[in-house]
Amino acid sequence: MHHVLEAKLVVGDMVFSIASEFIENESENVSKQDCELKAFDRLAKKIKKIFKRLPICILGDSLYACETVFNLCRAHKWTYICRFKEGELKVSRRSLRQ
Repeated sequence: MHHVLEAKLVVGDMVFSIASEFIENESENVSKQDCELKAFDRLAKKIKKIFKRLPICILGDSLYACETVFNLCRAHKWTYICRFKEGELKVSRRSLRQ
């Protein structure tokens, strides 16, 4: 079994895979584990290189609702939508008032 992060092109009822990035560690003795966010960074670079002018909208779950992803999308002039369930993101009351 291999974990893969996929970039999909959605056109009406059709969905096409346009790029993939494997999430894996080359050996068991690694100091830092690979993860979806690291794979997203690699996949975003790949997509930007291949599809320079394609307007992109990133659709992700709560994992992708972070400053790193938002900054990367802004840098590439991509839009983004992050969906999450109530209570998945820990937000302090103090940050809600600001």
